[in-house]
Amino acid sequence: MSTPASIAFAGFPPDGLAFLDGLARDNTKAYFDAHRATYESALLEPAKAFVVALGEELHARVSPAIRAEPRVNGSILRINRDTRFSADKTPYKDHLTSGSGRATGPAESARATSSACGRRP
Repeated sequence: MSTPASIAFAGFPPDGLAFLDGLARDNTKAYFDAHRATYESALLEPAKAFVVALGEELHARVSPAIRAEPRVNGSILRINRDTRFSADKTPYKDHLTSGSGRATGPAESARATSSACGRRP
């Protein structure tokens, strides 16, 4: 699982964190759609690089069984909120979450998660 130099993780750019700040203030589909390109380039692409880099470290230091899938619904959680069972009915999360883990059986699993979020008011 090697990362090409062009997508090596270099942190989340300020535009991505500003997008999350804006989404926290205006949590609507209209805002998200108007800023979708920023979400994809300044949050999603760096998150994919982060998952690859973290996965390589976890493979080397913890276990080669660690799964790190650099995609949404893989190691990167959807930004859309599941409002069916939540008191919070806003359509989007104001943070981006990723995780890597392994399952060795139905009763044993390990998972590491991280979140990127903008400034909190």
